[in-house]
Amino acid sequence: MAYMSPKIANIAGIDIQLHWTFILLLLIALIAGIGTFVIIILLFVFVVMHELSHSIVSLKHYKIPVKKIILFPLGGASIIDLENVKPEQGLWIAFAGPLLSIALSGLFGLAWLYSSGPLSDLLLFSAEINLLLGIFNLLPAFPLDGGRVLKSYLEERSDDLSATKKAVTISKYIIIIFIAGTVAYTVYLTNLSVYDIEISLLWDLLIVFFIYTAGQAELQSAYIKKYTKHIKVSKVMGSNYILVKPSTTMIALYKLLLSRKTHIVIVRKGHNFALVSRIPINPLNQGTKEMLQKKVTEFAEEIPSVKESEPLSKAIEIIRYEDAPAVTVTRGGKLVGLLMSEHLETIIALHMPQIMGGK
Repeated sequence: MAYMSPKIANIAGIDIQLHWTFILLLLIALIAGIGTFVIIILLFVFVVMHELSHSIVSLKHYKIPVKKIILFPLGGASIIDLENVKPEQGLWIAFAGPLLSIALSGLFGLAWLYSSGPLSDLLLFSAEINLLLGIFNLLPAFPLDGGRVLKSYLEERSDDLSATKKAVTISKYIIIIFIAGTVAYTVYLTNLSVYDIEISLLWDLLIVFFIYTAGQAELQSAYIKKYTKHIKVSKVMGSNYILVKPSTTMIALYKLLLSRKTHIVIVRKGHNFALVSRIPINPLNQGTKEMLQKKVTEFAEEIPSVKESEPLSKAIEIIRYEDAPAVTVTRGGKLVGLLMSEHLETIIALHMPQIMGGK
């Protein structure tokens, strides 16, 4: 996600990132007109507030780290370290967003009753959009907030995998009801034009697609978490990389790569490690000579780290939520290995028969 979700702000120490779908929505809104653009900006503000409520409950009340918030058109994702979160805590963290949105809807609705003119229209819209955000996210469709509440409730009575499977199954029924309800509303209960009906149905199909695919991803993650929890990162990490000093120039790196059997380059960048992902490969090209004199850190992107003692599932979770190409493996802050995202499927496939056989 990080590579498709640029950082736009930092609030209370939490990075706010905008998913490309929200950026696309903003561009479409600009084309549609200033009124639509203002509406989308308001939606953006309310989604930020909705997601911040999740993060604040997690960070301030339960002292659970929050990595960042990624914003989507009809909601967002608070990337929270849920590794050791108790089901009851997960339930209240999930509830926080919809409760805030519904509370805001009530406040704006109350203000609307005593307003007039253009301000009245703005307050009414604010009440309606917050009510929509609150109710939509309360649907027991995993991984919406309501689905996470359901999963936390089920997890108190079973385990993570069983709860996730039941929540995803229930979500499929919710999707069917949602589609049926939308069709009935747009076709039989309103006087919408054919164009408006098509747009409404298309929008709902996108929502359904998001819920279904996200739910399947969560289910896959639950399976992997269960069946890889006994595998330590140290058992599967690779060593086919080069660690270079921050002062290394690109031309020096190029010469080094000629003598090594790898193209993976890691460099320390501040307190973190970074992957050198852009390497000029032709030092004789006139246009690259100046660039080759620059330090490797200028061509490196920070990647997350995981301790070698952590389970493989932890590394997989980090790569998934950070959308990182790799994670560095550390011991006492020192680099001891690397785990590439492109190798994860192979690693899981190689170890799964062994794990399943040991059940």
